Amino acid sequence: MLTRELKVALEELGFPLLKTQIPTRECYKQAMALGQTVLQMTDRGSRLAAAEIRAVADEILDMLP
Repeated sequence: MLTRELKVALEELGFPLLKTQIPTRECYKQAMALGQTVLQMTDRGSRLAAAEIRAVADEILDMLP
């Protein structure tokens, strides 16, 4: 995740930052090893990760004209 200093610097430069952050999760490694995405997996960590990915996608879509 972004460090506080980096986040402040990007905001000062006028870059839009998303509200949703995607933390490092073990399920991303597992998904890659299985040739899947977290959206295809069913364990708890993957469900949380999938919700975060969907939230980021929604934020990006809201930014588009």
